[in-house]
Amino acid sequence: AVQPRHTQIVPLGPEDQMLAGFKPKHRYNIRLAARRGVTVEEGSDPAEMRRQSQGTAQRQGITLLAESQA
Repeated sequence: AVQPRHTQIVPLGPEDQMLAGFKPKHRYNIRLAARRGVTVEEGSDPAEMRRQSQGTAQRQGITLLAESQA
């Protein structure tokens, strides 16, 4: 499996500033999703994040890093 060597943390800012930094096609797709009722919710449940990541990995045919046990 190919995994990134480093993690990059990207600071989020005001929505209009973030959109201005995107390519036009990305802005179009974000606005299209909003018109079609897609919403984004902030969550804090690591199990839900893992479940969603696993679903994405399966659809995209990629391998996730093993879940660390603390």
